[in-house]
Amino acid sequence: CLNPTPFPHSSRWSEAWAEAIKEAPQRGQLLSLFFFEPQLIYKTPLTALAKKIDATFLPCAVGRHVGSVEMVGPAGSISTRAVEAKAGATPSSNVSVVPMIDLAAFMSEKLAGAWRMNFLKLDVEGMEYTLLPWLLGQSHGTLCKLHTFLIEWHLNFLPFNRRLEAFALERSFLSLLRLGCPDDRAPVEVWIENYPRNQFGQPIPGLLEAALMHAPWEGRVSYMAKARRDVASMAEQARATTRKEAFSTCSKRRVACRTSATGFREDNCALDRISCDPRLTYSTYLRAVKNPINATGSGDCAAGLPSEPPPWVHKMIEQTG
Repeated sequence: CLNPTPFPHSSRWSEAWAEAIKEAPQRGQLLSLFFFEPQLIYKTPLTALAKKIDATFLPCAVGRHVGSVEMVGPAGSISTRAVEAKAGATPSSNVSVVPMIDLAAFMSEKLAGAWRMNFLKLDVEGMEYTLLPWLLGQSHGTLCKLHTFLIEWHLNFLPFNRRLEAFALERSFLSLLRLGCPDDRAPVEVWIENYPRNQFGQPIPGLLEAALMHAPWEGRVSYMAKARRDVASMAEQARATTRKEAFSTCSKRRVACRTSATGFREDNCALDRISCDPRLTYSTYLRAVKNPINATGSGDCAAGLPSEPPPWVHKMIEQTG
């Protein structure tokens, strides 16, 4: 189990892990836990915790290569972030510098020949947008060796000019695993966590322009005719698909999407199901036509929809269940 994540707010997970360590030999299992935390304020308590539950604690950051990072922000704060230190540069007097390891190399070593039951939790305060492309691109298929993977997205930690590409990674991540991993090796499931403070209401410059590029406009008559035919075909396919058939198709896909409610009882896998449920594809299209979105980050979020609760709660998915 690999756990690059900030210091936990509760000891329940560590108590459960300690119990599992004791029971593992009775089942013929070998359990190993590695966790990372670069904030030096947590080094002493986490070292003691690792000793108590028979785990391995590494007081360092994880990244694309071996190096060092500067911890920027108040010590112990959830807003503190790791910024890669430039070679030869003198660090500021008010920041701490900690080592950084190559996460892909570390995972490749620990997962080499390992039994398939393994788990990675990646909660790295915005660094996931840098780490995941790196892990996906490694020739040894680092992420494909995982059994279960939990990712928490942090769009709010990125500067505005990087948010559009980050959003694209969020939307395509599961598809990249399904299509990029070998046929005999891929994560069984990926858990998605989107906390409101990290994701919702965060402006994404360029999102409006991307939507407008795909909107029909009267100046392209030939394209409009084809678009109408495509919509008619989409509607027919939706009518011909039953709820049971859609559920069956989605449930048979490799790399299952899992979610837990993280704020407004939203379903973090809803958008992923658009690609396997024709009924959902069509209903979201109709909703977009009826409620054009203001993607600028100001004003009403969606025309005709009240602001409380958030607009995505209002019948976002008509055919789920």
